[in-house]
Amino acid sequence: MESQGRTCVSVILKSSPLDPRPDRLKSVENRMQKVEQLLCNYSLKFVHKSSLGLLVRLDCCFHLPKEAWQFNKAILSLEQSPRKHFLCRMFSEIELGYQHQAILTEQDLL
Repeated sequence: MESQGRTCVSVILKSSPLDPRPDRLKSVENRMQKVEQLLCNYSLKFVHKSSLGLLVRLDCCFHLPKEAWQFNKAILSLEQSPRKHFLCRMFSEIELGYQHQAILTEQDLL
């Protein structure tokens, strides 16, 4: 198996820079819905979503490396365009820094 013990998948959703901004926002939103539908098939340890402009990043951590590998393959199968609108990479929780205690609590953020 290619996962090498990695239980997290980081997915970056992009849009075509040639399209008008409203179309780009809609295409990223549609891609996000497809990813969320896929996630319903898995038991997740945790998920973190962040966005910056027209990019959305989703870090998904699974209980087993096999689940992460299957999800990674499923995401890559969604890509139907010659342009890469889905970027996927597998990580371990340590590589993403999830082994550290949170510095700010939810209460601090509110």
